[in-house]
Formats: sequence, C-alpha cells, structure tokens
Amino acid sequence: ESAIPHSGMAASVDLTLDDPIHVSTEGQKRLGHRLANLATHDLFPSVKEYAGMKRGPRPESAKFSDGAIRVTFADVNGRLQADGRIGGFSLHARTGEWLPLIYKAKFDPASPDAVLLSVHGKPPENAVLWYGFGKNPYCNLRDTADMAAPVFGPMTIQ
Repeated sequence: ESAIPHSGMAASVDLTLDDPIHVSTEGQKRLGHRLANLATHDLFPSVKEYAGMKRGPRPESAKFSDGAIRVTFADVNGRLQADGRIGGFSLHARTGEWLPLIYKAKFDPASPDAVLLSVHGKPPENAVLWYGFGKNPYCNLRDTADMAAPVFGPMTIQ
C-alpha cells in the first residue's frame, strides 16, 4: 500500500465466501462500502464525514509481557471490535510449525487499538505471529467503521 503511490487496500478476509474463492453478495456490499470509504477520504477530503476516516487497522507491533502478547494496530477508527470471540491469530516457529500457545484473545481495556493474546508460557525466541494463516482462516477483527484488519505475518514478537 505505501510502496505504490495513489493506491489503497481494504481487507476482506473477514467476509463470508460463497465457494472456495468468491466473496458472498453480502460480503461484496461490505467490501464496496470499505473501498468507498477509502476513495471518498482520499479524493474528496472536504467531505466532513470522511475527513477523520483512517485506512483501517494495520498491524504495528507485537510485544510479549506478563503472559500475553500485546498486538498494537495503527489507523484504527474508533476502537477494535469483533463479533463473538476474536479469531485469526496464531503463533508459529520461524520454520512454519504451529505453536499451540495462545489460549485467549481479548481487547486491551487500556487501549482501543490493541489486542491481548494470553499465552501458555513464554513464546520461544524464534516464534512469529500471524493473523489469517492458512486456507480459509476465521478472522473477524475490524474497527467501528467496519474496516477490517488485513492478513499479516510473520511478525516478529519483541
């Protein structure tokens, strides 16, 4: 996104599919609204409803402390939210093996732009964080403007 001038990206990983590769009609409508939000903000900055619009959650950092990995996002509109439990995060070794250490994900009550991933023990030094790993992942993280978090990884855990 930042490497290509005059471009934008609206994530769609949280939208439902009609078959293995096609986003459903309902999902297409939501994606169209997300793209319209970005286009209106960029092309018509004088429209006051879009002046404060941000691009949507973008992963910024993952830091381990006190039994949890705190994942911080930039460009969040309002606060992060999800329908039901937060889904989509996984830990892996640098070589790709899944590390089944995350047992709970919740929103950081002290920050509207962060998720806390409770882990069993300290992640190994080579552990990396993914969001949306694998085929047909269940991802549901978005902000209050319905802009979804994009798939990312591997992200080094500090």
